[in-house]
Amino acid sequence: MSNLSGRYRISRMILLPMACLGVMSGAYCQTSAKAEVKRLVETLAESERYDEQKMIRLETLGQQKTDSADAFLFEHYLAVYLEYEKFRADSAFAFSRRMQDVALRLGDPQKVALSKLKSSFVLVSSGKLNQASDSLDLIDAGLLSGIDKADYYALLSRYHYEMVEQTPDKLFRSRTVEKGKAYLDSAIRHYPDTGYQQAYYRGLKVLMDSELDSASVLLHRLLALPNLSKSQVAVTASTLSDIYTRRGQTDEAIRLLVQASIADIESSTKETAATYYLANLLFKEGDLGNSAKLIQKAADDANFYGSFTRKTQLNVLLPLINQERIRAVESEKKKLITYAVLVTMSFLILIGLTYIIFRQIKKMKAQQRVISEKNSALEHLLSEKEWLLKEIHHRVKNNLQTVISLLESQSFYLENDALLAIENSKNRVYAMSLIHQKLYQNNAFGKIDMSVYIPELIQYLKDSFQVKQGIRFHLRVEKILLDISQAIPVGLILNEAVTNSIKYAFGTRKSNEIHVSFSYVSPETTQLLITDNGIGFPVEMQTNKLDSLGLKLMRGLSEDIGGELEMDSVSGTTIKVTFKESILQDEGFVAELKKQ
Repeated sequence: MSNLSGRYRISRMILLPMACLGVMSGAYCQTSAKAEVKRLVETLAESERYDEQKMIRLETLGQQKTDSADAFLFEHYLAVYLEYEKFRADSAFAFSRRMQDVALRLGDPQKVALSKLKSSFVLVSSGKLNQASDSLDLIDAGLLSGIDKADYYALLSRYHYEMVEQTPDKLFRSRTVEKGKAYLDSAIRHYPDTGYQQAYYRGLKVLMDSELDSASVLLHRLLALPNLSKSQVAVTASTLSDIYTRRGQTDEAIRLLVQASIADIESSTKETAATYYLANLLFKEGDLGNSAKLIQKAADDANFYGSFTRKTQLNVLLPLINQERIRAVESEKKKLITYAVLVTMSFLILIGLTYIIFRQIKKMKAQQRVISEKNSALEHLLSEKEWLLKEIHHRVKNNLQTVISLLESQSFYLENDALLAIENSKNRVYAMSLIHQKLYQNNAFGKIDMSVYIPELIQYLKDSFQVKQGIRFHLRVEKILLDISQAIPVGLILNEAVTNSIKYAFGTRKSNEIHVSFSYVSPETTQLLITDNGIGFPVEMQTNKLDSLGLKLMRGLSEDIGGELEMDSVSGTTIKVTFKESILQDEGFVAELKKQ
């Protein structure tokens, strides 16, 4: 159902766990809003299962005999209508019309009025206010009684507040608000004194008069009552979320709306605003990823139910979210551009590739300007940009492979120190090439799974130096994700250390071992450790007097990643690099990586 005044839901959402609510104090459990949003995202995957259960119930109802007496048939159509009421507007409306046909055959004016009330509810819920106005005018309120009459006045109140949202005329808005309040008063008078509805609408009326403290006390007290239905708990929690939003207590509002959205999923409720309001809050908080997921869910629900009002709201928010996502992609691309320029400066052979990169980036920027003008092409363009990023990595990898091939060709004409320099350069280039190969194969740009990368680099070195049974390698590599700016220095350091061990550490020894470890030593600190049981290295290396290119390279690379390089030769050779990661572990990326 929609709302009375922009935010006040007259139907569902869901209660926060009762242990988490303080009725009079307004205190909430300490579960973080981020954890609650994560729980909602996990529940989104189950939405199809809940919808299937809903369809089974509808199929069971549909299998009941419809050739019975009209009195039974009316109740049967009413039961089917109630299942469709917040699930699919066109089906609910069709069954309300069938109810009306049966009521006319029965000659029962009260059932006719009730059928029209149900039709009017669907029209208001789906945003067809002109048709709803005509439908409401046809209802004879005198034929309704009890809860039905109260529901009639509540629907009239809701209709008038929906009209307020759709007109800029201040005089019309003022008059319509007054009518909405008057109908709300009538609904309160006709609901039972001890019932939930009267208590809720009293609290709502206080809130609409901006008496936030009094409304909070009344609604918390109502929320603490036992045996409330999901719908009753939901509407109360939803209204409370608006109080916390007005007070600037965003985390509490998010927790309430998360519970509401989960309830909508579990009850297969499609006529809902909870996910839309939650997506709006998360967007304002900068959580673009989850906001986009919830907006998509809200759009799917609105399309499935047939809610014109919700589609209009989504058309305003969805382009804003997509534009922010484009800015985030643009920021990531700028990092990639910087790295590409550095690679090009190091290897002159890649100058041509740099030109291609900048041409492609120019094209992307031109396409982004088109995106801002044509929101309908947003998703297609995002896909195209992702393809381009993969293509860049692919081309960088291919060009590095070309460099390796050139170095191998040159090595046939060299010997001694020149040949050694060529071989070392080839291995270093391969370490970087392997990084780009991993980035091309994955959909996670700029992030490398070191538990896959390190074993492949070690295997390459073993093959390159034709290491068979003479040296045993022991690897202990944790699943750690590094930014490309750290992965490449780590790969080059590992290449230098293992190459030195293979070439110089063992001589004619029989039991030769190299241990490689890459792991966390604290929640934010990572350590690369390479040890061998060889003859060790000269004392000059420990005192920083050994002036070799490999050692300078390892020191320089360690400084590049803000790490500390330690070496000793107590028993064999040990090289240790300790540094802090410069990226956040993105949960969505980790989940995607595990799927692969």
